[in-house]
Amino acid sequence: MVFIAGGDTVYTEDRKTYHLEPFWLDRTEVTVAAFRKFVDAGYSPPLSATGQRAELACTWQMTDADDMPINCIDWYQAEAYCLWAGKRLPTAQEWGWAARGREAQRKFPWGDAKPSCDLAVLDLGQRREDGRTGCGRKRPWPVGSKPGDTTPDGVVDMFGNVAEATSTGNTANENSTRIARGSSFATGHWADMAIDEHGGYAPREAWSDNGGVRCAKDAGPKPPCRPPT
Repeated sequence: MVFIAGGDTVYTEDRKTYHLEPFWLDRTEVTVAAFRKFVDAGYSPPLSATGQRAELACTWQMTDADDMPINCIDWYQAEAYCLWAGKRLPTAQEWGWAARGREAQRKFPWGDAKPSCDLAVLDLGQRREDGRTGCGRKRPWPVGSKPGDTTPDGVVDMFGNVAEATSTGNTANENSTRIARGSSFATGHWADMAIDEHGGYAPREAWSDNGGVRCAKDAGPKPPCRPPT
């Protein structure tokens, strides 16, 4: 995990200022290998997905996908995993604070340069040497595949690969929906929007091939000698 210092941040959804205490955040999205330990402990696996897109992109049912982010899980599974691991889901405010490198004016984890397939796992429709378009395989990539998508604190893949669940609800439907943050391998022409503007609301029981999870953990005013595992 990576230590994220606290501070004041303006949340894009309501334009209010929030004071955040220091916290820890997973350096990568939760991987298939990590989620498998959760399932092996007796928890339910992701549902078997059908359909061409799901069969191509849902990582749980792939072979040799241990280092890819888990996806095709709903909010309840994401929360249950984090709690099982001794952690929690980040709030949307914490997520945006970490993604911007704790800098209010920073548009993207790497700075202000326009997003590209070289920087993050996206789907920008860029024609490649093999004649295909997009950044790759129409599915997630192994975590950390794009070093450019790294925050100043060292957190990777916050802009692309898969969007990530948060504990924050939509104020209009607090009990039924939760906010996901970030872009994904399926993000196209709107990728140049600032990172805080990416994401959306979804029912807690809904899942998507472009949605995953990254966990957080409370921290004191100073980081401990060793990070939590």
